[in-house]
Amino acid sequence: LQSRLMVSALSYTFQELTLLAFCVFSCMLNTASMAQSNPSNIVVKPVYGAHALIDQGHLLHDKLYGLDLAFQKSMEQNIPEWARVARAKSYGLELVVRNFDDFKGVGDTISSALGSAYGLLAQVEIQVLKLGKTDVVFTPAAGASYSTKTFFTHSQNRFIGSHINEMLKADVGAQINLSQNLPILAGAAYVHLSNGGYLVPNGGLNTVNAYVGLKLRPGKPAINGEKGNPADNDKPTKPFQTLRRNSFEFMAGFGQRGIFEEKRAKYRSAFFAGYNFYVNDLI
Repeated sequence: LQSRLMVSALSYTFQELTLLAFCVFSCMLNTASMAQSNPSNIVVKPVYGAHALIDQGHLLHDKLYGLDLAFQKSMEQNIPEWARVARAKSYGLELVVRNFDDFKGVGDTISSALGSAYGLLAQVEIQVLKLGKTDVVFTPAAGASYSTKTFFTHSQNRFIGSHINEMLKADVGAQINLSQNLPILAGAAYVHLSNGGYLVPNGGLNTVNAYVGLKLRPGKPAINGEKGNPADNDKPTKPFQTLRRNSFEFMAGFGQRGIFEEKRAKYRSAFFAGYNFYVNDLI
């Protein structure tokens, strides 16, 4: 009965799971937008890519697709000191959807054994360069994800050992500001998926993607004398202030390391003590 329930839970199509993830993300955006008054952006980026497992052969031979949806809060009106040093323009949450059904078989892995991955990540958008109306931006992101297929549901999948995994992502792209409220986006992204070894085998999965998308800036306010909502310009600013130059850290951790091809693990503990010296508000 338990096996039947598990198969039934994983029998939803990629489209149904994507729609469910989109609905949940939309509810989060609506709640966040009502709770905060800072300018916000909505980013929509369809992506197309391939795996980047160099040691497995067939590099970039796949046809993997997905969608990135992001809700960003702008820091351009009230820039913290660390953001000014790093040239960070916004921060936010990102929903990352990837479909691996067309993953080509490499080694002892076959196509249709990887399923799909759905991640919720925290991100920061950093302006690297400005060329006229075009901004070159770098957007690192990190968070957790859910994979529909693992080694324990499809034994030919030796890249993903568990349903819950970490997801790391990095985008580099151009933001073309042809319209103040609707910039065009284009660039490339790298995504890493792994559980850190708490269930094995878990080779981890690396993919690269190209994207073209849009950034919606509803009612983008004025910056540096531009026309905008006068009420936004009257808001007092409270820039971030570093209150310390030195600090000590003490941490303790507890985790597990998976046993090969078993749903069991060896438990581990760790302790850490460290000293920090702050060079500036960023480093």
